[in-house]
Amino acid sequence: MVILKKIPCPICILLITLLIGFIIWYSDKYSRVINIAVGKPMGAYATYAEAYKKELEKYDITLKITYTDGSMDAQSKLMNDEVDFAFIQSGTQGEKKEKPLVLANVAYEPIWIFYKNKNITSLEDLKNKTVNLGNKNSGTYPIASQIMNLINKKSKVSFNNAENAFNQLLENQIDAMFYVIGVKSSRLQTILHTPNISILNFENAQSYRKFFIQKEDYYEIVTIEANAIDLVRKIPKTSKTLLAKTTMLVTKDASPEMSRLFLKVAQKVHSKMGFIKSENTFPNVKNLKLPQSKASKEYFQEPEHRYERVWYMKEHFWLAQTFKKLEDMVMSVIVLLGLIGFFIEVIYPISKIFTRRKINRWYRKVNKIDSQIDKLSLDELKSRKEILEETLMEIQDNDNIDPIHLEAYYSIQHQITNIIEDFEKRIKEKQGMEILV
Repeated sequence: MVILKKIPCPICILLITLLIGFIIWYSDKYSRVINIAVGKPMGAYATYAEAYKKELEKYDITLKITYTDGSMDAQSKLMNDEVDFAFIQSGTQGEKKEKPLVLANVAYEPIWIFYKNKNITSLEDLKNKTVNLGNKNSGTYPIASQIMNLINKKSKVSFNNAENAFNQLLENQIDAMFYVIGVKSSRLQTILHTPNISILNFENAQSYRKFFIQKEDYYEIVTIEANAIDLVRKIPKTSKTLLAKTTMLVTKDASPEMSRLFLKVAQKVHSKMGFIKSENTFPNVKNLKLPQSKASKEYFQEPEHRYERVWYMKEHFWLAQTFKKLEDMVMSVIVLLGLIGFFIEVIYPISKIFTRRKINRWYRKVNKIDSQIDKLSLDELKSRKEILEETLMEIQDNDNIDPIHLEAYYSIQHQITNIIEDFEKRIKEKQGMEILV
């Protein structure tokens, strides 16, 4: 209170004005238009993006949806700064040095293998068959290629998108097609509801999963119960075990606040129960092969920080982030001032002690040379005088003396000069005595 009374009123008013101005400015500086890359318009990513768009409108954010040829294309657009966020499939990150930052896994993407041929009942039956592996820009292609390489590298393969591949399957031009996609996809629902199209069951899913884990590649195992997709039409007729990848929400350099908002939206959109996942399975950060963003780490450590828990700010997200930013800035200043204070009070004095030690060492050396001078012989006087002259030259050549020690620095030079003069006097006396003798 005493400190506050000493602060002039105009300064108090100025500080309060600056604080209010900062809060207003920072709360309004966030981008209001955000771009996200998804796959095809009928894919699961597009469905997720539409749900995000509705949620983000509540925060005055307009979400623009950029459609792509697939997961790899979406990632490319993100890294080329064409969009701010993207949905990509785990396992499609490629070998580039610069990689996106993961916010979270948000959904399962089962590996569907569709076929009409009744002779196909297992993965091994795909040997020497004609199989579509998906568009090379899609997330299906690298996963399908990986699995097919385990079965038979000599199988005949094609690389069409899902729509063309499905038409070829209907016309018996191919025997099977891979399709890695989430269950929310409208195109997937069309395929699932087409008569005479079957889903391949991964009988040895656990073995495949363990094999890939050894190579540090992670697959999940999901089960689709009989009739779970469509109870009336009995789709599927029997339970199916599938391998699955995960959908990742990624960014390149979105602000921490915007990333946090997207994670909150992801929590609302993806946490609900589904027929291949339990409630609150997503979002999560399990088995990430890409670096996790700092904002993501902070979010999963503390989904709601103290300002977001304040009753008024629960409905004012940007204001809560502004206060958090202000707190972080204040804490940074306090830490900086603490480090400066530590340097001034501890490090700097210690450095002075080390600097002073050098002068003290010279003093000890000089005092030792100057001791018992009356008992020295002529040769000893000459030897000690030479040592003093060398020491004086060493001191004068030293320019690394702190200003606080300059008085002692010049004092020892003056002392050495006086001692040398005394030695010269005594040497002359000794030489005179020897001549007389």
